[in-house]
Amino acid sequence: MAGLIAVACSSHRSRTLEDVALESSGRFAVVLGEVVGDPERSARAGEIFAAYREQQERFAADMGGLKAEALDLYGNYGATDEEFEAMAARLRGRREAFRDEIASGLAELIEVLEPDEWTETVNLMLDEEDRWRELGR
Repeated sequence: MAGLIAVACSSHRSRTLEDVALESSGRFAVVLGEVVGDPERSARAGEIFAAYREQQERFAADMGGLKAEALDLYGNYGATDEEFEAMAARLRGRREAFRDEIASGLAELIEVLEPDEWTETVNLMLDEEDRWRELGR
């Protein structure tokens, strides 16, 4: 368990996937405004996406703190299995909470977008996901 946490938290790159996600969402916000044809719906989509960006920034900060705590724990040779399991649970819990926040925001976005706008939005998300994978290698 300890090794798994250390591997999950270590990085030889200067940028984290959270950093890449924040950069992507900045680009995505601009494109999303162009996708939605109606100004009122575009404004609502922008509000939803702004809330998502705030969630994303909190998640990145929280994960940075949790990863630092996990690395400190890994360096503590007296740490118990229970402490590692508790840390793994905290990391998992924060990821799951963020996933739920994202799902809620996507449901709101689906309500605002027309079907063709949603299709274009999903395609943009998939393009960004491909970019994340390339940067994560």
